[in-house]
Amino acid sequence: MKINKKIAISFLTIAGVLTAVVGITLAQFGNDASLTGNTLSTGNADLRIGNPSSTTGICGAVNSESIGGIHTSDLAPGQTSEAHPFCLRNASDSPISLNVTGVVNNVSGTLDQGLVTIAIECGSGTVSGPLNSFPGDTIVTIDQGVSQLCSITQTLSGAATNSAANSSVTYDVVFTGT
Repeated sequence: MKINKKIAISFLTIAGVLTAVVGITLAQFGNDASLTGNTLSTGNADLRIGNPSSTTGICGAVNSESIGGIHTSDLAPGQTSEAHPFCLRNASDSPISLNVTGVVNNVSGTLDQGLVTIAIECGSGTVSGPLNSFPGDTIVTIDQGVSQLCSITQTLSGAATNSAANSSVTYDVVFTGT
């Protein structure tokens, strides 16, 4: 048994030495390559508003963040105002399309908000609803660098009574592009 033990110890010793030699040899063969100075820059989402040309009705320079809105007077129950045109433009640096939504903010006045319906039309998209719960749905999708002619109308409900006479309401529509 002593010989077998000596042979086994000799075999294990030789195997250990060979493993160490091969491991050291493999560890010495290698090379590195680097990818350095990596940068990620983001663009932006930039929605602009403006008025169409008064002579051509075409969207020209659309570079404002805010413009004056529609002013309607002497609207009777059941009537709708004339369409007030405006332009929205995707002025984003990034090559992205913006899904444009609109919400109503800063409502004030004496006219019952539930009696007023606004409708916003942009291209083939239209969103309408009562002033006090305007839906905020996507109105239009605008590609980078493109301007879209839009319009807004106001309707006074046919259910308006004498209590609505000589009243008014003022509000903002805020458009968001995401």
